[in-house]
Amino acid sequence: MTLVPDGRRLLRVEARNAAVPIERKPEWIKTRARMGPEYTELKS
Repeated sequence: MTLVPDGRRLLRVEARNAAVPIERKPEWIKTRARMGPEYTELKS
């Protein structure tokens, strides 16, 4: 991704950046959310 002067990343434009690989997600995104008994009760 490209950085703009204020540090924000721009979205990928596929026509221009098709050859650039997509960045991997950080490990913390892959963790599971721990749900309590209230969530289990609502879901069932």
